[in-house]
Order: sequence, then C-alpha cells, then structure tokens
Amino acid sequence: MSIIFILVLVGEYSIWNIKDTNEYIQHISFISYPVNQYAIELDRGADYLWIGTFLYASGDTSFGKQYIKNGKRMMEESIENLNGLNVQMSEILPKEESVLETQQKVIDIIDTDPESKNKIEFGLRLLQQRIGALDVELDDLAEHSQEEMTKGIDSLTFAKERGETTIKLTLILIIVSLLISSILSVFLSRSVSKPLKELSQTVDEISRGNFNVDIKKTSNIKEIATLEDSLRRIIVSMKLAVLRLQERKETAPVSSKNKK
Repeated sequence: MSIIFILVLVGEYSIWNIKDTNEYIQHISFISYPVNQYAIELDRGADYLWIGTFLYASGDTSFGKQYIKNGKRMMEESIENLNGLNVQMSEILPKEESVLETQQKVIDIIDTDPESKNKIEFGLRLLQQRIGALDVELDDLAEHSQEEMTKGIDSLTFAKERGETTIKLTLILIIVSLLISSILSVFLSRSVSKPLKELSQTVDEISRGNFNVDIKKTSNIKEIATLEDSLRRIIVSMKLAVLRLQERKETAPVSSKNKK
C-alpha cells in the first residue's frame, strides 16, 4: 500500500514537472527564440536599407535598389511577426518609421537634385543616425529575449536534474518501503504466531483433560483476545461439567442402599 502511495505521489510530481518543463519549452520555442530572431532580422533589414541607399547615392542604382527592396521587405516582415507575438513595440515602431521616412527623403534628393552633394551626405548621415537609434532598441529587445532563452534553458536543465533526482528518490523510497514492510511483516507474524502457539498448547492441555491451565492475555489483537475468552468459557464449562459428574457419582450409591 505504501509503495502504491509513493508511486501516486511520484506520478503527480512527474506530471507537474513535465508540465512545467513543457511551459518552458513552449515559451522558448514560440516566444523568446522567435522574438530574438525577428529583432535580429529587423536590424539586418535596416542595414540592408543603409547599404542600398549608399550604393544608390554612389551611382550603383541597380544594386542599390535591390538592397533597398530586400531591406524594406525584411523590416516589414519582422515588424509584422513581432506584432503577432504581442511584443511591446511603442519604442521600436516610431524609430522604424523614422528610418523609412529618412531613407525615402534621401532617395528623393538623389533623384531630383543629384548634384546637391551636401544634402545627400547630410541625408545619409541622418539616415545612419536613425538606424543607430533603431539598433539600440533592437539590441535591447534581442538581449532581453536572449536572457529569457538562457533562463529557460537553465530551467530546463534544472527540470532535467529534478526529474533524475525524483527517479533516484523514488527508488530509495521503494527500497525503504520494502524494508519497512518486511520488518513489519516479521513483527506482525511474531505477534500473531506466538499467541496462537500458546493457545494451541492450551487447547492441547484441555483436550488431555487438564482444566487447570491458566489462560493469560497474550495479544491485543481482537480475534486472538476473543479466542482466549472463548477458551476461558470452555474451561469454566468443562469444570462445571466435571463437578456435576462427580456429584452424581457421589449421590448414586446412597440412593441404591435406600431402595434395598
């Protein structure tokens, strides 16, 4: 019974441990890791946007347009994915929009007034600053998600160790339970066998005609105590029967003489 109780407790604890571990896995797999990757992807998209704009300003419009297109696509997809994960975007979105607006202004200057080198250089420097401000927010987001992943991995390691400890502890408890059960069974066996042996000897004495045996209380077990009381009543009954038989024997001759 104790083993079953131990197994039930271990089962409940194991289920809780598995559920707790699964929550960490779910959080890492579907929140922390994706957030980290989307933040990095958004940062990379902004870098592509800068490279493309610089190439465009340098006269390499073909490669510049390709980099700009890829950068905008990466940024747009990353923002959409981060919004889908309910990430706090109040600091990121304004800076991301500022980057896109500044980049478009630089392109407009290049297209409408390509000879205005000072305006173009100023626009590029301003774009670089806007991207730098966005990078700061994205670095914080990536760092925070990385910390969550690290904590989650540490928690998974702890859960694994906790599970291994549970298995070892279960084995120890089962062994201890078996030892206790063995000791109790031996004790109970002796506590039952000894009184029964004495009662068996008493019954043997009674069967041989010895009604002067003294039946002492040998156990607190209800059934054995009942058996002892029954034997006492039997002895009393047998003694009364013997006394009556003796009385009849003593009175029988007297009755015969009176008849003669």
